[in-house]
Amino acid sequence: MIPQDVKDKLLAIPGVRSIGLSLAGIEVQVKRGTKVPADIGGVKLIVIETDEDEKLVDYMGSYSPLRPGVFLNSGSVAFFVKWRGNKYAITASHLWKAGSWKIGSQVFQWDRVIGELERWIPYTEGANPREVIPADIASVRLYPNEKCSNRLIDGNITLTGFAEPKLGQRVFVVGRRTGMAERTITHVDYSTNIGGDFRLENAFRVDAPFIAGDSGGLVCTPGGKVVGLITASGSTYGVCSHAIEGMKALGMEDAELVREPDLRIELPIGKKEMIINGQVHQIDVPAQIVSGRTMVPLRFIAEVLGAEVDWEPKDGKTEKVIITKGG
Repeated sequence: MIPQDVKDKLLAIPGVRSIGLSLAGIEVQVKRGTKVPADIGGVKLIVIETDEDEKLVDYMGSYSPLRPGVFLNSGSVAFFVKWRGNKYAITASHLWKAGSWKIGSQVFQWDRVIGELERWIPYTEGANPREVIPADIASVRLYPNEKCSNRLIDGNITLTGFAEPKLGQRVFVVGRRTGMAERTITHVDYSTNIGGDFRLENAFRVDAPFIAGDSGGLVCTPGGKVVGLITASGSTYGVCSHAIEGMKALGMEDAELVREPDLRIELPIGKKEMIINGQVHQIDVPAQIVSGRTMVPLRFIAEVLGAEVDWEPKDGKTEKVIITKGG
């Protein structure tokens, strides 16, 4: 945990926008040019500068339930699985310095400990020749009280399974700094040297780089299929680790994605509200009884169920309603 006096000192500095705890130290988001000390009380500070007009992604905060892309140690989390009675967060193994992996190492999500490191793909830093690894992936066993969801924060997508990356495929990348962005897979069956540390096999490339801090984040299809994890960036592209091969390398190929809880929707007649699993949400149009028939707001219900609603034509004289749900 970050001591309260350290938080107070940092947040009192003009230009400091947010702080959070990572394995490397206390991460401080600041306006570009802001002067902050290198450490406080012997605790190392990791300073990330952003431009004045740059919109910071909210994935940097504390989340409950945990979601794909949110802050995890010094990177991001990709997705959540259930395996042998426990729930796990899946992320990148390189978020731990080579040789520092240890079963039971505590893992942070922003300002709290959420679980312990259990499995990873090791490599030796600076080995010559480079060590070859099949995937950059690690599993964190979540504490029983931690809630998690494979429903993305943005985009109305819920992860439903795994798929192979395909050349030319449109995907979404989800990380704590990028947020959620669209990419295209430009290379598959890709092998590359990562820094001076290891050679990554079973990788694939996308057509734009990531932002520092996205490592370990999610790569998925618009239909909710997990294809990879964010690993590294070149100057004009991003490198991703193969999810299916990664789960095999961890010995967790029989793990299942954490499923969403049962959904209960209530629509009180005549009230502009929808009650979802006991929580009240405001809507524009109430459920109504017309000529003895119950009419409900289709768009709101469809979106809660993870579907998209469109109308044709779009000139105000609707003849057709189209409901699409990714699978």
